[in-house]
Amino acid sequence: MLPGPFPIGRIDVDTAVEAIRGENAAGRHWAEVSFSAETAVEVAAGTCLVAYHADARWNDQPTAEAVDCLTVYVKREGRWRVAAHQQTGNP
Repeated sequence: MLPGPFPIGRIDVDTAVEAIRGENAAGRHWAEVSFSAETAVEVAAGTCLVAYHADARWNDQPTAEAVDCLTVYVKREGRWRVAAHQQTGNP
């Protein structure tokens, strides 16, 4: 649920971090977040797929946004790191 507009497709880490810093500078933050339908599957040693539904509302929004998310984590040097993240909004 990064602020847009972003092109459809992949954004790199620098773009994501810049967007988050911009939200912080503007005083925006999550006022409400709830997760449901969480599923985690280890697809290979050191690789885990996490799928979930999220309803989240920024502090300046009257209603929450709904998204379905899928994140792939890989374990590198003893730490879990995000390898890929995808989210689809629900109208």
